Amino acid sequence: MGKEAKQQKWRQRRTTSYDVARVAGVSQSAVSRVFKAGASASAEMRQRVQAAAKEVGYRPNAIARGLITQRSNMVAVVISHMTNLYYPELLVQLTQKFFRHGIRVLLFTLEHESEIDLVLDQMLQYQVDGIVTAAMLSPEQLALIDEAGIPVALYNRRSQDGLASAVRCNQEEGERWLVTQLAEAGHRRFAIISGPEDSTVSVERTTSAVRKLAELGIADPAVVGGDYSYESGRAGFAAIVERLAGPPDAVIAANDVMAIGCIDAARQEFNLPVPEALSVVGFDGVGPARYAAYNLTTVRQPVERMTQATVALLLERIKDPHLPAEERIFAGAKIAGGGRHGDQRRVEARRAPRAEHVEPEERHPDQHQAARAPETPRDQEQRLEGQRPRRSDGLLSEPAAAEGGELGLDQIRRRPPQLGREGGALLFRPVRQRQARADGPGRGDGERR
Repeated sequence: MGKEAKQQKWRQRRTTSYDVARVAGVSQSAVSRVFKAGASASAEMRQRVQAAAKEVGYRPNAIARGLITQRSNMVAVVISHMTNLYYPELLVQLTQKFFRHGIRVLLFTLEHESEIDLVLDQMLQYQVDGIVTAAMLSPEQLALIDEAGIPVALYNRRSQDGLASAVRCNQEEGERWLVTQLAEAGHRRFAIISGPEDSTVSVERTTSAVRKLAELGIADPAVVGGDYSYESGRAGFAAIVERLAGPPDAVIAANDVMAIGCIDAARQEFNLPVPEALSVVGFDGVGPARYAAYNLTTVRQPVERMTQATVALLLERIKDPHLPAEERIFAGAKIAGGGRHGDQRRVEARRAPRAEHVEPEERHPDQHQAARAPETPRDQEQRLEGQRPRRSDGLLSEPAAAEGGELGLDQIRRRPPQLGREGGALLFRPVRQRQARADGPGRGDGERR
């Protein structure tokens, strides 16, 4: 029988390790050792067995091996669809780290975090070796999983009563830092765009921000709901403006994606310059937050370190189910954006009350100068030039700047605000002082976004 005929014969049925052993002239246990990671087999034996396996088209059956070892070599990973943009990075990190240990990831996605009951039974049916979940589990659900002898690691969730191991970012510390940056810049009119109501991370971030604001004497910030999406960030800012009857000084978004949506809505729908007229901060440190158009002030979660800790915790408990639950907390990296919300002087200039318009003083006709011969254009130019004093560097001095160059602060206070149109919208645009600074651009430690 030729080689092609033999291969056709093997294709007609599923080959087994016994077929490989018969062709290679070795025992079935020798074939098992060759295909078992870390098992002892000589180089000559491996070459013979692998050649025979290729000839008969044999591949080890992971399911059959699992029946023998009582291990599926699979872990379930649960995430919510309405969640943070950085989770693709999380999945890549988890998949790579488990793969190095010969374990595959079985992914379960939820529309909402509270729907975990819909996939819990499926996870148990697949007899996974462990579970990593970025959705909260109730004590009853944890008890059911524990009865099945499956260890659990909560990702970025707080463990309830120490019933499961957990790895999380310190949300409270991050939010308190963000609020402090905004408050130190002089902001007093705050608003918050929270995440989904059933997201424990969103609840923790929003609660921490409100608590820190209260400590600073800023009570009852406007809070509107979102779902972590870009669209909900845009809609959230519109809802804030409607509720406050005007834009706030600063918006705290529960994640970066909503913060970006908020910034775009402020610029495109309300013609608000950001960061000049509005400060926006986020959380997570996703890639788009670093784009030049946003350069967001945020807190980046240390995803690589958190996933490494999650994998280590779970593998330890797969190996030894009697280990007690453990919680590991990581501080986020504080990232100050490239705006100017740390510049106290700019914030105060924006918040300064508008000055009243001073009408020109009326003069009696007798007070006017006597009529004289009309000036020629050349005479007028020479007269005006002689009235405009100059500095040694040739630039206009302050009095002349008030007439034709830069406005001094006193002239700004007397000059009425300007009205202009941008994008079809009528804007109230106060005239601002432009002044050079000897100490540089004046960006504080907390950059604005």
